Amino acid sequence: MLTLLLALALTPTPSLTAAPAGAVTLDGVLDEATWAEAEMATGFIQFEPNEGVPASERTEVRVLRGENALLVGARMWSEGAIRPPLSRRD
Repeated sequence: MLTLLLALALTPTPSLTAAPAGAVTLDGVLDEATWAEAEMATGFIQFEPNEGVPASERTEVRVLRGENALLVGARMWSEGAIRPPLSRRD
């Protein structure tokens, strides 16, 4: 238990600085220079199917700040088909 607490205390907290948004079109395409210049978050870990394991697929997230909003742009790659889990409907 002590080892776990020590490891958690020594692990740096990830952070990301939001860049100024500038002129961005909200169209789902991250092709403006502002997105390319923004700090990129990578190194994500899985929640499913293997919690705590590094992500098996490439993921990049960038954050911009506007006057009244945070803009989050994410690129997520997948080698296979993306299928929602089957579940009962209400």
